Amino acid sequence: MKKIIVLAGLALLLSSGFAIAADDGELGVTVDTTWVSKYIWRGIDKADDKAAIQPSINMDLGNGLSAGVWASYGCANNTVDATEYNYSFTYSGTACEGTAHEMAYAASWIYYDYIDRPSTDADAQEINLSVAWPSICPGGVVPSYTIVKMWASESSSASSSLSGWIHVVGLDYAWTVDGFIDNNPEQVIDLSWDITYNGSAGAPGALNKTTGVITPSNVDHDWSHMTFGASTAIELPVAGTITPGVYYQVSMDDSVNDEDELW
Repeated sequence: MKKIIVLAGLALLLSSGFAIAADDGELGVTVDTTWVSKYIWRGIDKADDKAAIQPSINMDLGNGLSAGVWASYGCANNTVDATEYNYSFTYSGTACEGTAHEMAYAASWIYYDYIDRPSTDADAQEINLSVAWPSICPGGVVPSYTIVKMWASESSSASSSLSGWIHVVGLDYAWTVDGFIDNNPEQVIDLSWDITYNGSAGAPGALNKTTGVITPSNVDHDWSHMTFGASTAIELPVAGTITPGVYYQVSMDDSVNDEDELW
């Protein structure tokens, strides 16, 4: 309950993200609050077309290490059992800096905690590795690749079917246009595309609230979806940043999502 109060309070107090950067070994903290019209996670519509509020706190510990807490609260009464906390540790850095083969990388561990359900019902863990090559393509196009290994947090979990591998290949492009407010002389619009191969991972079992029985959600080994996105960060006159974005998903495998999504 204390965690809910703290993060819900942050969601009410903050309408934009702000950051205190780490300098000379000091702790850096970034606080962010996001509202999404749909909670789409790796192709899966986790709130059945309902909106969600998603606050987070990330701490830059220095030397490439960071730790964070992220939460999702459904905006509809019937999504309360989907309340979710994610706890993460990340190590990031750059290799071959200053060359055409420069590579940015980040390795993370994430624990998925569904606080309204027993840990044996839906909690999960993952490790992932993301790499991107900002200088390898002409014209500013940045290719990336992410590999994810997920597994149920409890060996006796009723949602053991969520265990498996996920592969994501993406392209990003930063499109610079004239700014439209005084303190933003230039506006960078981040355009993104990715395609995901799901190796039977990521879908916790569905809970029947009447019987308490969990039905396993089996995901196929297949290319599951493509996502197109556009977002831009707008620096606020006083402090902080607001980042509007729009995304469209082409769903290709019904076991992950049986409809295309716009949010």
